[in-house]
Amino acid sequence: MLCSCNTASKKDLSDAKENINKANRDLQQAAKDSRDAAKEKTISEWKTFNDKSEKDVEALNEQIRQFQKKINTADQKENLRLKNELSQNREKLKAIREKLRERNAEFENGMLKFNDSIVSKNESFQREFNYDMDELDKAVKDLFKNNVK
Repeated sequence: MLCSCNTASKKDLSDAKENINKANRDLQQAAKDSRDAAKEKTISEWKTFNDKSEKDVEALNEQIRQFQKKINTADQKENLRLKNELSQNREKLKAIREKLRERNAEFENGMLKFNDSIVSKNESFQREFNYDMDELDKAVKDLFKNNVK
């Protein structure tokens, strides 16, 4: 009888260990699935942001080209000042475009070793980028609001 109880206990212990192992595998799979879902969401959000940003940069670039044509109608003194300010804004736009290109490459590399810091970096970059674009857009519009008809 002693032998019979010992066999049942070993069987129960073995079943318990197997249940723990299964639960651990299930937990690991759930964590992997969660990471994969977060990664896909991050990729989708970045693509949306990047596409919109590229369009915004190109729209601002087109706006600058249109304003360049208008500068030619200003008097010589005003023409020189406006060209100088417009040139500065072009440089800012070039820097913004380069920053977006660099962050896009960094994002691509970061996705290979996806973690929560990527999400945080993206959110921070997007806020900064949008702020820079808004400021530049406002500067370009202000430059021509009252100066060039």
